[in-house]
Amino acid sequence: MAWPTTSPASRGYGSEWVKLRKIVMQRDLGLCQCDQCRGGKLRVMAATDCDHIVSKAKGGTDDL
Repeated sequence: MAWPTTSPASRGYGSEWVKLRKIVMQRDLGLCQCDQCRGGKLRVMAATDCDHIVSKAKGGTDDL
């Protein structure tokens, strides 16, 4: 897969996304929310990324 050559801001990840990401990371206490980690069922890991539930490329939104 080729990585995009455009800026994050031009892909919709500008200052508003940075603010939203901070809110999400604080809300989730900095813990991973993937299927394997959610609820501490199988593992607990520190979150390193913040992703959309449905990617923006597939019509996802920035809704919490």
